[in-house]
Amino acid sequence: MKSLFKGQLTMDVYKIVESLGDEEATRNFAHEEITSELLKELRTLVEAKGYRVPYVGINLEYEGVPTTQYVSIVNKAIKEAKNSEKYIRGKGTITNISF
Repeated sequence: MKSLFKGQLTMDVYKIVESLGDEEATRNFAHEEITSELLKELRTLVEAKGYRVPYVGINLEYEGVPTTQYVSIVNKAIKEAKNSEKYIRGKGTITNISF
């Protein structure tokens, strides 16, 4: 007998962008790199591990002005992720990504 489980994959996602002066324009700018291709890649990575993903979405909300220390932490994390991204993708999927 098989059992079906349903749940949510939860990730806190942060993006640091330059303010454009207008709140809506800045919010749109923060979402600019969230493409259907990125969402498809996230879905593919999770499904390659044996999970069905019927929906993937991201919604960013304004959190405030980041501290210099937080900007440094985010930039370091991005740099480290870019260095290991090809290995992770090659292991889990045949999707090819370029930054």
